[in-house]
Amino acid sequence: MAGERILLVEDSPTQLEAARSLLEQRGYQVATAHAGEEAFEMIRADRFDLVLSDVIMPGISGYELCARVKEDLADPPIFVLLTTLADPRDIVRGVECGADNYITKPYTADDLTARIEQVIANRELRRREKPGEPARISFLGETYTITSDPRQILALLLSSFEELTRTNEALQTSKQRAEAATRARDEVLATVSHDLKNPLGTIYTSASLLLEMPLPPDAQRRQLEIIKRTAGRMDRLIMDLLDVSRMEAGRFSVEPAPESLHSIIAESHELLDPIATAKTISLHTDLPAADATVHADRDRVIQVMSNLIGNAIKFTPAGGSITIAVQPEEGMVRLSVIDTGVGIAEENQNRIFDRFWHAGQGGGSGLGLAIAQGIVRAHNGRIWVESGQGGTRFHFTLPLYAEASRS
Repeated sequence: MAGERILLVEDSPTQLEAARSLLEQRGYQVATAHAGEEAFEMIRADRFDLVLSDVIMPGISGYELCARVKEDLADPPIFVLLTTLADPRDIVRGVECGADNYITKPYTADDLTARIEQVIANRELRRREKPGEPARISFLGETYTITSDPRQILALLLSSFEELTRTNEALQTSKQRAEAATRARDEVLATVSHDLKNPLGTIYTSASLLLEMPLPPDAQRRQLEIIKRTAGRMDRLIMDLLDVSRMEAGRFSVEPAPESLHSIIAESHELLDPIATAKTISLHTDLPAADATVHADRDRVIQVMSNLIGNAIKFTPAGGSITIAVQPEEGMVRLSVIDTGVGIAEENQNRIFDRFWHAGQGGGSGLGLAIAQGIVRAHNGRIWVESGQGGTRFHFTLPLYAEASRS
């Protein structure tokens, strides 16, 4: 069908030239306009088979241009809108102003040509129709006879477009999730490569010394202790990464059992007290006289306590104090780790449980608090922070065994 006269209306010189060149290569005669007002005067003064118009332009829009052309001319040209379809209502606006069809940007040469051929073929079918005959249309190279009421046809087409829009939104959501998963994977790889590089270097150096130099027994023992301590750091990082991976995949679980809360806190205190003492920080407890039995995975709760107390030690100056406190709540018990440290800036308090987030001081993988949150949630508890200039208070809850056994 090439040879038809087409008016191309586009305010972008680059897009205008690209489309003009493409259409002329396919054998169409092309005139151009840069604005709606200019295009309207050209249409009134000359004869065009088809108008291809952008929607968003300076002055009158493509919708307004189409409406004027359809209202003012007795035999208007075919009018096709060029649109990005950013809003599904764009199509309804196109129908409202009388457009014959639309083409989605960006488009390929084949897409553009196929759509032009289709709308021209439909115009020829309409011209051959007799009054009262069913409408015939060309679609994907075939001709169909339509007997439905126009309003019924419009409702069906708009419903189909609405379903396509929902499908597209679902695909976009899936794409975003896939991109998020890719970013998470890249973060894990970056963390592994960064946080394992230095320990591996330390192990390599110590092993080289043991193999290449005659060291006295005390020096050999020091190098072996360095290797053991460094390997322990690497093992903790790998276990943290595995925990986070299980949490994100929904495969993380705990094995709760009746446990003495006083016993859990005593073990946590015993584990962390030497580290606090080495920094001249006092670590003490504030517990009710009566013990409580919680429904908890003992090792995992001690892991949470170790993360919270370890963070408190890291950010509390020498001479400060850390308190482990317990307070009953309805059906639960609240454990708190309270320090006299530097505190957490208010703008950072909603980020501290994010994976790989660092407060900007000290080392670590940035996974400890994210894992603590995952463990607490697996116990159907909650964890939160309160912080200010006087220090930081981390709180988390665990279910009491008596309450858990009833549910």
